[in-house]
Amino acid sequence: MADYTNILKKVLKYQQKFRIKGVSIALVNSSKTLLSYQNGFADFYGERKVEDTTKFMIGSITKVLTAISIMQLVEGGLLDLDADIKEYIPEFTIKNRFGTSKISIRNLLNHRSGLPCDDFGILLSEKQQDYNQIIDYLADQYLIAPPGKMFAYSNLGYTLLGIIIERVSKKKYVDYIQKNIFNPMGIDGNFICTPEEFRQHKYEVSRSYNSLGEEKIDLLSSLLPAGSNTYISAFDVAKIAQMFLNKGKFGNKKILQQSSVEEMLSRPNFNDEEGMKIGLGLMFDKYYLANVGEIIGHSGGTIYHHSEMLFLPNSDLAIVILTNSTNGESFINKIIIPLLENALSDQGYKKERKERVKKNYRTFKVEEYTGVYPTAFGPIYITYKKQLRFKMGILRAKMFLKNDGWFDLKPTGLSILFGRQIHNRQIKIEKELLSIKMKRNNEQYVIGTIGVFVKPFDIFPTWSVACGRYACISDPKRSIAGSLNIFVKNRFLTVRLSGGLKKHAINLLGTIDEKEAIILGYGRGTSETIFLSNKMIIFMGNIFVKESICKTFFRRIGLIKLLNNIKNIFRKRGFKENDKE
Repeated sequence: MADYTNILKKVLKYQQKFRIKGVSIALVNSSKTLLSYQNGFADFYGERKVEDTTKFMIGSITKVLTAISIMQLVEGGLLDLDADIKEYIPEFTIKNRFGTSKISIRNLLNHRSGLPCDDFGILLSEKQQDYNQIIDYLADQYLIAPPGKMFAYSNLGYTLLGIIIERVSKKKYVDYIQKNIFNPMGIDGNFICTPEEFRQHKYEVSRSYNSLGEEKIDLLSSLLPAGSNTYISAFDVAKIAQMFLNKGKFGNKKILQQSSVEEMLSRPNFNDEEGMKIGLGLMFDKYYLANVGEIIGHSGGTIYHHSEMLFLPNSDLAIVILTNSTNGESFINKIIIPLLENALSDQGYKKERKERVKKNYRTFKVEEYTGVYPTAFGPIYITYKKQLRFKMGILRAKMFLKNDGWFDLKPTGLSILFGRQIHNRQIKIEKELLSIKMKRNNEQYVIGTIGVFVKPFDIFPTWSVACGRYACISDPKRSIAGSLNIFVKNRFLTVRLSGGLKKHAINLLGTIDEKEAIILGYGRGTSETIFLSNKMIIFMGNIFVKESICKTFFRRIGLIKLLNNIKNIFRKRGFKENDKE
């Protein structure tokens, strides 16, 4: 039997390093638990330690539950994966600039629907909202790409899948999951959407902590089918992985037919993107190990809770890691592969020794690569000055093309101070798409297509006049940004975000007309439309108004509201005095 003593010492070391308040790990095969490890606190101030029954928020692992439900309904003849979703949501409409409009259920499952990704006005609303409102929201939005043509991780797409489950099954989403997945598998889960519900289950679920170990509130969401509100223990999440390892069965219960499982475990082949891919609700190529076959699963991430569920069908092995702290993702990336390697040692697995290979660089045509490549994080500029050069924010590097088509980046100037950030990254530019390879730990890489070559758009006069500072009228903690600045730089209309969930992001815009512009780039958070209206900007469901920093401050502390109330009182009194006269 594998000895986990040494690896668990590393787990504890990294838990302390990343200040993870509480962690729960379950390592299983198709029939039994190989390792159950819990450490830290579910409630630090209440001195409630993490136990094997402690429930953590699993975030987007909920999407796997949604995908399983869809496949069950397909098996029952109630759904067709390739049918237009309008067959199930007849009132669904969305504006379209591409000439094609059919969006299939399969498109929604693999995040290639062309739908916008998020609506922060509903996603993190302070008041609980019905996620069916997404249908009305999308009626005023545009497709970001022709269906099937671009991967863009979409919470809105999975919310529509939840609505379809309800329409077809004639049950509420949570009731369907409870009856058809949780009950037969003996899973004890909670769908918590309001502070009142959280208080009801506060002794079962974990609280949330920032990087300083301070207790915070992980924001609840209305978009249940897309995740963020589901609380389950690591032991129960592992049951979902075991069901896949057992080809659709859990114990004597059949959750899915074997053919459905085989379809879900079939690696998708999309030629337009590098790196991680999502098939029918499951992720492929997020982690790599030599000679063990596919590593499949799904991750979940909220502001404070981070989780990972992986299973290796060829090795009859699965792992679940749940955390309740801000740095949970970094912690998981450090320990998950060593834990799997340790477990695989029982099967004779030996870590592959990689010999250092001398790098060979080749020549290329400069004009095939130079240009501007906007991404969701900020624009990347590829220029030539005696050498091909990379520029993104404060990072600068020289570029050297390897024989495998990837560019090595070597920092220059002040960027040498951030050398690790540069040396751990490579980029590839192919067919005007820019992909990035970022080195993680344990010889792991995360690869993704993030940018696309663009040329400057003509800027409509209304957008030139609109340049300036805008503040979000809702709580910045629940918004895409607290404020944004619009300006023109290098012939591109540019928006810089500050505060909120995407603070410090810079997006390039392409104006479509006097009232609409698109966020340039490729993938999640790009190609969506922002709207200009009467000194207001509508950006991914959040409304921003044009105002100074001082006015924003006075409005947020309630001073402007107080002054307006006083004005209204005097006006009413004035009217009464006039009436008496």
